[in-house]
Parts: sequence; C-alpha cells; structure tokens
Amino acid sequence: MPIKKPAQIIDRPCGFGKTSSMIENLSKDKNYLIIVPYLSEVTRVLEKAAELGVEMVEPTTNSQGMIELGEYELTNDKTKRNHLYALVKHGRNICTTQAMYPKLSEAAMKGVFKGYEVIIDEVVETVKPLSHNPSKGTWDLMYLQDGYVQVDAATGQVTPTEKWNNNYKDIKDVMP
Repeated sequence: MPIKKPAQIIDRPCGFGKTSSMIENLSKDKNYLIIVPYLSEVTRVLEKAAELGVEMVEPTTNSQGMIELGEYELTNDKTKRNHLYALVKHGRNICTTQAMYPKLSEAAMKGVFKGYEVIIDEVVETVKPLSHNPSKGTWDLMYLQDGYVQVDAATGQVTPTEKWNNNYKDIKDVMP
C-alpha cells in the first residue's frame, strides 16, 4: 500500500490534555474523522467542537437520528458504517467510537477518506505485529539494501521509499 502522508503520533500520559488539545485545534476549513474510545468521548468532542463553531456529527443506526442527506440518505441498510459513508460523501465532520474503526479499513484502502484528517484518540492497539516477520537477512537485503525502506538513525523510524510506493503491487506477496 503506498503511503502518501506520514502519521503523527502524539504520546503523553493519561490526563495530560491530548484530547482537549486535539479539540482546541479543530479547524472549520478541514474535514475530520475522529475515532475515540467511548460514547461519552463522542459526546464531549461533539459539544466542544460545536462551541468552536465546528459542526461534527456521530453516525447513527436509527432513522430518527439520521441527517437528511438527499440521495445518500440510507433506506434499507441503516448501519452506522453506511451512515458514516453517507456523511463522508457530503463532506461532514464525523466523530465515532473505536468499535467502528476496524470496519473502515477497506474503505480507507479505496480512498473513501481522501481529504479527511483522521484522528485516532486513545486506541488501545494502534500497531499489530506483522503476520509475516522477515528474518534479519531478508530485512537487510530486501528492505534496506534494495531501497524499499529507510531507517532514521536517530529515531529508528522506518519510512517506505518511493521504490516501495511504485512497486508495491508487484511484490506485495513478500511485503509485510
């Protein structure tokens, strides 16, 4: 999968204002998909965003909570995920819980959230171990020496190169 924009990770202990800071930095000029751990946090984000003049909505499953979306209004399959997709099609700012997060990966791979700033707040498992764990020799030869990744000597951060992005489809069976 080509990586276009690097992730920014803000790591502070619990109670040090990560969520509050995120909310305070919301802009009316951007589109957001915000993933938080609990429904109470969804409510908090919606209320605080409204105070800042940033309209934010939560996907729902009941027609009473649905927002009129014209041709995108859900009729048959009233799931939170489908409502979220309809909201995205109309460029709405969205806040939902982590329970939705795993259900969005296929849409993300298809570019559904292009133009959205995706913020994942307090995700318990942000990184899963590789299902394919290359040996040190494979890592050194294929990934580093062949130029598919670069490793920052100071931080240890691994970054895919343009070669990775250009050739991913041809060699994905050996990529993690």
